[in-house]
Amino acid sequence: MKELIELEFVLPVSPKLLYHLISTEEGLSKWFADRVIILNQNISFYWSKQRIDAKILAQKENKFVKYAWLEDIENKNNCYFEIAIHSTNENSTTIKITDFSDPEEKNENIILWNTHIDKLKRAIGINHS
Repeated sequence: MKELIELEFVLPVSPKLLYHLISTEEGLSKWFADRVIILNQNISFYWSKQRIDAKILAQKENKFVKYAWLEDIENKNNCYFEIAIHSTNENSTTIKITDFSDPEEKNENIILWNTHIDKLKRAIGINHS
């Protein structure tokens, strides 16, 4: 059974910019996957030669996008990953990642999300040391 992962990161950007980066082909291609194709509620993520398909389960402008891998839908395990945006004040926004992972892959998936967020920071021009 998969375990819940929740991660939070504070970024000095507007919710509107962050929403664009988590909900559009152009935005997701800058940090999450090499290439992204969205057709209605279906989304394909490409990493080098690998393609993984997902569905957009729900979304609310400037608030969140909830995705499920097709494999998880087919297995009826109710797993998903959600990227939520919480405006903390005028100068910063919190991005909260909710995901599910096999217990033996949990640490690897946390590292992967941290790597994705580092790419997101670079995409929005945030320097980090």
